[in-house]
Amino acid sequence: MDAPTPHSHRLPHVAALDGLRGVAVLAVLAFHSQWAWASGGFLGVSLFFTLSGFLITSLLLVERSTTGRIRLSGFWSRRARRLLPGALLCLGAVGVAASLGAFAPGTDIRGDLLASLAYVANWHSIAGHSSYAALFAVPSPLEHFWSLAIEEQFYLVFPLLAFAVLGTGRRLAGAVRRLGLVAAAIWIIGTALALRAPWSTDVIYYSTLTRMPELAAGILLAVVLFDRRTQTWRVTSSPILGAMAASAGVLVLAAFATVTITDRNVDRGGLALFSLLSCALIVGALQHDRLGRLLSWQPLAYIGTISYGVYLAHWPIFVALPEGRLGLHGVALHAVQWALTFLVATASYRLLERPVRRGQLVQGARRVVVPALAATTVVALASVPPIHQQKNVVTVANAEDAFAAAAQTDNGGAPAVRIAQQNPTTVPVTDPATPPPKIPFPPLPTARPLNVAFFGDSTAAFLGLGFGRWASRHQSSARMVGGVSKLGCGLDYDGYDTGPDAPGDVAANCGDWHQKWPAYLDNHRVDVAIVSVGFNEAGPRLLPGDTQWRHLGDPVVDDRLRGEIRDAQAMFDSYGIPTVWLTSPSVDFVNELLPNLKFEQNQPGRMAQWNALLTSTSVPIASMRVLPFGEWVDTVPDFAPGASGRPDGLHFTPDGAATATDDWLWPQLVAQFAPG
Repeated sequence: MDAPTPHSHRLPHVAALDGLRGVAVLAVLAFHSQWAWASGGFLGVSLFFTLSGFLITSLLLVERSTTGRIRLSGFWSRRARRLLPGALLCLGAVGVAASLGAFAPGTDIRGDLLASLAYVANWHSIAGHSSYAALFAVPSPLEHFWSLAIEEQFYLVFPLLAFAVLGTGRRLAGAVRRLGLVAAAIWIIGTALALRAPWSTDVIYYSTLTRMPELAAGILLAVVLFDRRTQTWRVTSSPILGAMAASAGVLVLAAFATVTITDRNVDRGGLALFSLLSCALIVGALQHDRLGRLLSWQPLAYIGTISYGVYLAHWPIFVALPEGRLGLHGVALHAVQWALTFLVATASYRLLERPVRRGQLVQGARRVVVPALAATTVVALASVPPIHQQKNVVTVANAEDAFAAAAQTDNGGAPAVRIAQQNPTTVPVTDPATPPPKIPFPPLPTARPLNVAFFGDSTAAFLGLGFGRWASRHQSSARMVGGVSKLGCGLDYDGYDTGPDAPGDVAANCGDWHQKWPAYLDNHRVDVAIVSVGFNEAGPRLLPGDTQWRHLGDPVVDDRLRGEIRDAQAMFDSYGIPTVWLTSPSVDFVNELLPNLKFEQNQPGRMAQWNALLTSTSVPIASMRVLPFGEWVDTVPDFAPGASGRPDGLHFTPDGAATATDDWLWPQLVAQFAPG
């Protein structure tokens, strides 16, 4: 470790800390490459947060120790020189690329540009009901600015807090201890908010308030290690500290490899606990032991040096170059994406970021570069057309918004035309005793992908998100073009459901599928429709004017549901759209917003009862197909209620639905188009 010069107001350069940055950014890149062994790579952002809290606090303590005060204008000026050039370059490039059509439609790039420019991208994501777990469905090229926004908000507010707590003059030791107490309080309060606040997991993930523990852990570590006499960190190498740091390193790598973004423990206190592991890694990096030497490895340290540019550049490049665009897939595509990322980041660091930060630009260039970047961003912002779709959501409460955002806005041609407009005859319903042969599906399109749309309740939304994720990797085969889904809304929308203990007014929310499904088909080209309902149909129902709760098996309920199924199928038939219905797997639903509510649908055999009614209704309808999706799901351990693929006992995760598409749904769907 290099010793600081007296009154330099600078920290010693530690190559191992650069290496730690390198580890963090490589983890994020591996996660964004969707490598199976890096499912927890998103935690690299958490490591960045803690390291930022540590280094920023250390810088402020050095300045306070050597000068007796903290000059806020100087701090913010240094941060601006460090962060703005790269950020403006990225935003301007994304805006220009978006105006040229480099990114798939479906995200509000203009809104994302404005939010990123103002460093409020995380709150923009919250306001738009965005979810990091739905990152790959229809990704925004600026999605990654949410973490930069949190850091910038920290850089704006924390120096004010440090200025107030540390004060001026000579009495520094007590003030530093008070700063440590404040940091500990922030860590506790932020963790408590994540554990107890009735917010969605997405709000907890994006909110500055609930991400403060990771930054506060770094603040507290800086307070503990700072030595005001040497203006550096007080770290002694010892076997115990070395073993602790090495163990933390193993645990961090294990988390990178095994944790998933949909794990409820991540946002419910897991990120705060991870910040403690990050602190242990920082201590290890500061020691002259094996871990410190490993992190000081020159290639890794160099990646850490340019990590800001790597983080800025990688995601827009990944989004602009999805699978199939260059005719590349898998390792070959990732090699191109990563190579471009490091090439752009290196150029940005050497030609822009470092010269601006060090004041090495000549006077003329200094007056031109940043204004030119700002002007490019403004011009790009003006040239990007506004798109008002919301971004992806995978919380149950906002599933239909995520589903709508995941659909391609390019529908591949003219909207559907009702067959009934040309030929008013409808597909006959015959006697079940003599079921007709099923009407064959038309051949699969050969010149373009199959346009698939999903219709139903929130289960359809989650399946559609997963199908869209799968289709993004198989662009020549299919694409998810949308459909209509609505939380808690099945086919029969009259009366009340949920049960006598907490009745829900279905009619108030769900009385519009008869209008919305046809309205969607009037404006979109759909080659095949997939219908997924069942949870609400299998539940209790208090019908208008009735005095008793009724269930499946009651002739009144069964007759109503059969009528709704027939009406829906007749509607699809009138458009000439091949339609498949999916049976439902068994469930054990735990609603995180109403954890004490007991759903009758969780009873064994209840979903099988719905499946039997759906299947029997389809028998006499020549055009109607029912696929035994639920029966297949019940054979897969990862999709058992509460398992990793269906953590709430009902809804698939987007990754789980993508896996189900690959393993079963897509082959079964293609089989429906086979001749004979």
